[in-house]
Amino acid sequence: MNLTHLRYFYVLAKYEHYGKAAEELHITQPSLSKAIRCLEGELGTYLFEKDGRGVRLTRQGKRYLKFVSEGLTSLDRGLEQLQREQSLSEGYLDIGLISSVSYLEFPQWVHGFRQTEGKNLYLSLHTDTSTALVQDLRSGKYDLVFCTETEDQDVAFAHVLEQPLACVVPQGHPFALWPSVDIHELDGLSFVAHTPDSRMSKITSRLCQEAGIQLRSVSEAREDRTILGLVRQGLGLAIMTLSPEVHGDGFVAIPLTGTSYHRYVSMGWLKTVARSEMAECFRRYILSSTASVRGETDQER
Repeated sequence: MNLTHLRYFYVLAKYEHYGKAAEELHITQPSLSKAIRCLEGELGTYLFEKDGRGVRLTRQGKRYLKFVSEGLTSLDRGLEQLQREQSLSEGYLDIGLISSVSYLEFPQWVHGFRQTEGKNLYLSLHTDTSTALVQDLRSGKYDLVFCTETEDQDVAFAHVLEQPLACVVPQGHPFALWPSVDIHELDGLSFVAHTPDSRMSKITSRLCQEAGIQLRSVSEAREDRTILGLVRQGLGLAIMTLSPEVHGDGFVAIPLTGTSYHRYVSMGWLKTVARSEMAECFRRYILSSTASVRGETDQER
């Protein structure tokens, strides 16, 4: 399939006139006509039919135009992205991260990297669940990810941050005045859960199993903000990481005690894929800046 012929088809469909389309494409009408015939021959169907002095799309042509339009738009966006990356003097990184590190810690790392290394970054940041981030890392979407560690032979992980757990309650709840909440106090209470595909859902299940308690799930959501909104409205409590994101009007985050579990955020990268110079430089900076976290982890292990 000739990409040029597809662009010719798109322009002719826009004008429905060979002369006007050829003028925009800066080619002769016979050349345009030949290209359309070649395309129709490949497809085995007519895309245009005569309409007075012009042409109009056939039923098959209208259907095909939808796919061609979407495809050309996607290709043009890809070209713009590549050109933008190449025009950046320092470097471009695609980073995937869980929302709990996007507010405070990650921006601090970026600031420190720029100050220490004297380099600027153009970052494209995307938040998602840990499972989805690792899958997208494997597919080549990201240079690095910051998430909870998963079992994957192709991905290397290094702990970069320890996050305490918290019980999040609406303002006015009796727990809101407590300095901390023992996990056993949550037994049988209404609970707003993370969706099963979330790493936090698995952590919560593990905590409850180890503590021998049951939480009564009344709702579930994927995004932390949605869960916080439900807690604010009094639908139930939630277990989340204690981070700046879980401080706001209408709810209170209280440190969760009574469990020995430690939640770590890890940086992940593909073991066998060569990284850009900027990605490798940033990876090494993060490893150096967070060495103490892994030292503590090694002792616990």
